[in-house]
Amino acid sequence: MGKISEIKKFKGTKGPWSYRPDASGDTFYIETEDKDRFDSFVGDVGGGLQLKHEIEANAQLVSTSPELLSDLQDFVRYTEYFFDFEKTVMNDKEHQFLILKNQAKRTINKSLNL
Repeated sequence: MGKISEIKKFKGTKGPWSYRPDASGDTFYIETEDKDRFDSFVGDVGGGLQLKHEIEANAQLVSTSPELLSDLQDFVRYTEYFFDFEKTVMNDKEHQFLILKNQAKRTINKSLNL
């Protein structure tokens, strides 16, 4: 077993986030559920030429970003801990986990602008 790697913290608005439509239904507001903040607004999705169901699906995905990032970080951290990626010979399962771990790390780094 390995060591648990250091995980960089997200510097944006603390989650969890939720979304809700504006009065027209053409735009969805992303808001934090953090009750300690004066303003809950995080951002908005829509207002373009997309179909309403696409706009809502995009808002739903964006609103889950803090949880997705946290879960992905946990996956990388525990995968690195439980699998020995330093050894030269790996079975198929270990090799697949190495590929997934590396993909997850790239996504984490992209989302944290590292």
